[in-house]
Amino acid sequence: SPVGLPVRVLKTPLVERVLSGSRERFTCPYRCLRSCNPAKSLFCIAQALIATWRGDTEHGLYMVGCNVESCRKIFPVKEFFDTLAGE
Repeated sequence: SPVGLPVRVLKTPLVERVLSGSRERFTCPYRCLRSCNPAKSLFCIAQALIATWRGDTEHGLYMVGCNVESCRKIFPVKEFFDTLAGE
């Protein structure tokens, strides 16, 4: 995460750029995390999560659990909850 908290994510173009040390160009309108310093952060986590919600795989941050290797399909959260509601 931009503030150094551990997080498990799928490897996306954003993650590859961040891992290489590249800093995303962004302005932070949110200031959602007190410990976040936009001047030093490599990316804005709020903007990355919004990109994920929009389906933007280039700029999104897809968080996963420890059993991600057993997943066979990635689908929207709404579809997941619709499936749960139908069971």
